[in-house]
Amino acid sequence: MALTSTVSSSMIAVSSILSFDVYKTYLNPEASDKKLVHVSHHTVVFHAVFITAISLALNYGGADMTRIGYFRPILSCPGIIPLGLTLCWSGQTRLAAIVSPMLGFLTGLGIWIGTAYHIYGEINMKTTESSLPALYGAIGSFFSPALYSVLLSSYKPEKFDWRRFLVAEIAEETQLKQSTEKEEANSDGNTSSNSEGEPPAAPLFNAEKSADPEKDAAAVVGEKSPPAVYSNNTALPGEVNLDDVRHPFDDETIKLLYRWYRIACIMFVAIVLVTFILWPMPLYRNYIFEKTFFKSWTTVAIIWKFFAVVMYPLYDGRYEIVRGVKGVWLSSRDLLQAKH
Repeated sequence: MALTSTVSSSMIAVSSILSFDVYKTYLNPEASDKKLVHVSHHTVVFHAVFITAISLALNYGGADMTRIGYFRPILSCPGIIPLGLTLCWSGQTRLAAIVSPMLGFLTGLGIWIGTAYHIYGEINMKTTESSLPALYGAIGSFFSPALYSVLLSSYKPEKFDWRRFLVAEIAEETQLKQSTEKEEANSDGNTSSNSEGEPPAAPLFNAEKSADPEKDAAAVVGEKSPPAVYSNNTALPGEVNLDDVRHPFDDETIKLLYRWYRIACIMFVAIVLVTFILWPMPLYRNYIFEKTFFKSWTTVAIIWKFFAVVMYPLYDGRYEIVRGVKGVWLSSRDLLQAKH
């Protein structure tokens, strides 16, 4: 069951990324839904063949789950810090975001293999499967991309304007609206030409034109209000001057968001310190648990998980639970009264 669910979820994730984020975004932006479904099916087959070949190669080479588990942090950790800098630092450049994870992986791989050779005198499946080389390699993979990101961003520095995110949603909305209108126009044109034998008329986005041309241009963009407000309604999102963009939230909401942003940062630092330093680091020694200490350890862990998994969700969602129960009760009462 674990293997089936893992393979299934990986196929869905890979097919979605390759079809929408790669093919739709970079290769064929005008791809229809039918074409995306076909591409998604092909990527599922490709991914199944690829992971089968990798699994057979690892099994033939003698790699077991322990070795794969030790190698996984070396492979996955290089992207963590560059991703965080991309989301939180305006100075992160495209070159740094792309190259620093690759350099971090190569750094971790070199530390992993070099440490195995330094400690055990040889490089083979047994020495690279040891915990210490894998630990040092994972540390190198995690922290080295931070240095690479800063150095590469300093090579050709540039600042990202966060206001671009305010017009990102309206850009996607505009493309969707224009694609839909184009399909509808083609459908109407084919129908009219087939029925009357005349060339189709030019499609009208707004059946009733007003005297104000700005309203007609805004109707092409879409009926929903854009998330960002800007003065030039006739300009497409890619042509909008960012100096004209105003945040859709008011000042009070923005202050509240900044307040919770600071709280989230404090909680993040606290959780990292507790779970990665204060709790596991004292265990990195040759201490052997006594029976009483081990019982206390497991008891605290079970109690903590019980309250975190069972009790806290009930407390956190108490208002929603009461609202749901109240709604079911009122609906049931109204139904019984209607029958009588």
